[in-house]
Amino acid sequence: MVSPSEKNDKSIHFYPNPVSNILNVKVKSDENREFPLTIYNSIGTKVYHCFVPEGTNHQIDDSGFAKGIYVIQANSFSSEKLIIN
Repeated sequence: MVSPSEKNDKSIHFYPNPVSNILNVKVKSDENREFPLTIYNSIGTKVYHCFVPEGTNHQIDDSGFAKGIYVIQANSFSSEKLIIN
């Protein structure tokens, strides 16, 4: 059994989805550090990478991305589908 002090609460929140101009990303964790944020296209090629400080709102302009389905990943703990219109 894991005690509350041992629990590692990590998540990635992004909006809107689908994206049509600016993607807002927020990484939540009980660790106070920067997390690598990576976006992959539908064939698995890395198309974007940066570091996002925990708890901050990071904005990504989608004008350099082709329309389609992507995977957004924060560190190795969370990945989600992302649609760019």
